[in-house]
Formats: sequence, structure tokens, C-alpha cells
Amino acid sequence: GGAASGSATGTGPAGPYAVNNTPNLTHMVGLLSLLVRSCSVPQQDEPEPANAAAAGATQQVAPAGPGVSPTAVETVPIRALSSHEANLILGRPFFARIVKEYSKAEGAGELLGHMCWESKVYSKHVIDLVRENVTRAPLDQIKAFLRVLTALVQLKDGQQTWRTDYMLRSHLRAIEAMVYSRD
Repeated sequence: GGAASGSATGTGPAGPYAVNNTPNLTHMVGLLSLLVRSCSVPQQDEPEPANAAAAGATQQVAPAGPGVSPTAVETVPIRALSSHEANLILGRPFFARIVKEYSKAEGAGELLGHMCWESKVYSKHVIDLVRENVTRAPLDQIKAFLRVLTALVQLKDGQQTWRTDYMLRSHLRAIEAMVYSRD
């Protein structure tokens, strides 16, 4: 027919998202940060229960003590994150997106700081992801990853010295590998 198609108005099959298929996650990262910071982060020396869903419903959450992340929203966490949930948050694809949104999204830095607070395992994981991304990222994207490292160095907890030492050693090894691979 002679009727105008919906795509001319931006409401056709592709909808209003036809021009830009990349969603703006700025506000979603802020909301996720608030939710995660309302929870306690699993300690790596505590194994996750076999039935995490059932355990999460009955799990007792300890009140926040002096070692609680300064970015925590609640002094008594609403619930504990499961190891699976924590691993999803710090997974490669989502982590790269959080870092990309880091300078724009309110809460992105607080989210990473909360996850890494007093945790060698999560700190090492984040540092390793930053190192992997920095060695492959275009020059204009490296600044965002360096902001993450700066925030981790400034995280004043019992792991600060270890975290700084690990960060320096791992990044110096990466630089050394890049220099020797050119020869």
C-alpha cells in the first residue's frame, strides 16, 4: 500500500533503537552498584553451599564490623552475594563494560571497590582483567582502565600493600613481555 511505513517515524520493525544498538548502561551500572553495595561480598575461604539458592534464603548475614567496605550502603547487609553472583559481576564481558562506563556512571568505582574490599581473590581478578585489557585496548581507552587501578591502590584496607605490590609486579611483567616480544 501507499501508507507510510513505520520505519520512517522510527517505530517500525527495528523500532527507535535502529540507529544505535548499544544500550546506555550508565544508569544500570549505578543501580547495580547500589544493589551490590547493599550486600555482603562472599569471602573466598568460605565454600559456596551446594544449593546456593536455598542457602541464600536462610543464610544469616553478619552485621558490618570495622572491616566493612566504606562504600557499603547498609551497616547490616540485606543479604550475602553468592559466589556465582559475584563472578557474574566481575566476569570479562560485564567488567569491560563497567570500566568503559567508569568515568560516566555514578557508582562504578564504588562497585569495584566494594567487591575488592579485603579480598585478595577479587582484587587479583580485577587487576588481571585490567592488565589483559590494557595490553589489547586502543590508546584512547587505556585511561579508563588506569582509573580502576588508581582506585584499587587508594582502597585503604588490610590488603592495600599486597594489592599495590601485586599490581606493580604483574604490570611490570606485562610491560617487560611486550618489550621483549618486539625484539
